[in-house]
Amino acid sequence: MISASDILNASILIVDDQEANVTLLERMLLGAGYTSVSSTRNPHEVCELQRHHRYSLILLDLQMPDLDGFQVMEGLKDLERDDYLPVLVITAQPGHKLRALQAGAKDFISKPFDLAEVLTRVRNMLEVRLLHMESKNHSAVLEQTIREVEASREVIRRQGDEVRSLYDQVVTEQKLADRLLLNVLPDAIAVRPDEEIRQLVPAFLANRRRDVVALRAALAALDFNTIRMLGHTIKETGRGYGFDGITEIGSSIERAAHHEDREAVDTRINHLSEYLHRVQVME
Repeated sequence: MISASDILNASILIVDDQEANVTLLERMLLGAGYTSVSSTRNPHEVCELQRHHRYSLILLDLQMPDLDGFQVMEGLKDLERDDYLPVLVITAQPGHKLRALQAGAKDFISKPFDLAEVLTRVRNMLEVRLLHMESKNHSAVLEQTIREVEASREVIRRQGDEVRSLYDQVVTEQKLADRLLLNVLPDAIAVRPDEEIRQLVPAFLANRRRDVVALRAALAALDFNTIRMLGHTIKETGRGYGFDGITEIGSSIERAAHHEDREAVDTRINHLSEYLHRVQVME
């Protein structure tokens, strides 16, 4: 029998190359009572950490430079003799979710983070993981029960609110992308962040303003590699904090830097600067 104490004391590893996202997830989990939360921003360390600590759950970002989440999962398969990957993937791309499940992940968390979703999925995953570990010492009846629970959750994930949520997200992002392509931004951009992260937003916006300065310096030096990395950071942190406009602009900067398109990079830097000037954080 798995108790609430067993779940809260289970070991968790957060893997994300963005410090802001790591901090946000740590605050959510520690605030909910989890006692053993570790993190790394280096995906190359994950397999070695799992070999030594055997975490009950790994929260794994899929989009990371050098070594992405799919490659990390391939390395973890060599460590998990029973082919059970205790991985909860983090993604903002609907198309990545099915691929991640096929690669061995057991569930996913969408960006931007929703506190209720994060805590529910983490708790469900830990419960299933601890039951799975316990099942090694129990009968085949318990193993069959776990498979039925996982199957039922899989069916639930593919129905109802998830489909509507993904559709709404696609529509919202498409509208925003269309506005950016037309070089149009409203006079005032109102954003209402979740209450639990609101106090972190001023520092987040200040960091993005520093990014504008760094981007302009890198563009002057035609340092497209630095521009690409800054664009990736802006994109990923924007998702974590729920700023869809910043996410879209960061993605555009990253793409333009990849093609070494100086004019496009300059346009998107100006977009970011203008967005930060107009954004208003609502209570």
